[in-house]
Amino acid sequence: MGKTGWGNPDNETLLKKLQIGKKCRLSKRLETQIWALYVFPMQFIFDIRKAVAATGFLCELNGGRVDMLKVIKMLYIADRKALLEWHRPITGDSFWSLEHGPIVSRIYALIRGQIGGPEMEIWQSFFTPREGDTISLRENAPADTKPL
Repeated sequence: MGKTGWGNPDNETLLKKLQIGKKCRLSKRLETQIWALYVFPMQFIFDIRKAVAATGFLCELNGGRVDMLKVIKMLYIADRKALLEWHRPITGDSFWSLEHGPIVSRIYALIRGQIGGPEMEIWQSFFTPREGDTISLRENAPADTKPL
């Protein structure tokens, strides 16, 4: 039991960390897949167009306005379900675990106005600044769901 190659744990160390005992026999393929997930965590590219389209779609379903927490949770659930079913998320956003549950991090920061640059410009062209905990679609910019 030691370290291999680039300082990554070998399979035995990894299986111990994952609390898989010797009673549980894993196929070599499954063992390799578990090891790969541990060493190479999933990383996706955030797509602002899809984030705007998904958020806009949810806003349209709620009459053009939606509660910030509600939309963040719905987007998290949608991304998670897409990841499980299609092996890729809708928005490519990162998941964060907060005190009141998981969220999609970059969209949360966009809603709160904490991101600058081109992403924020695109976001602001579709959504009005937050009023309390509510976000709204701009009247002149209906959500385009084509990127979805």
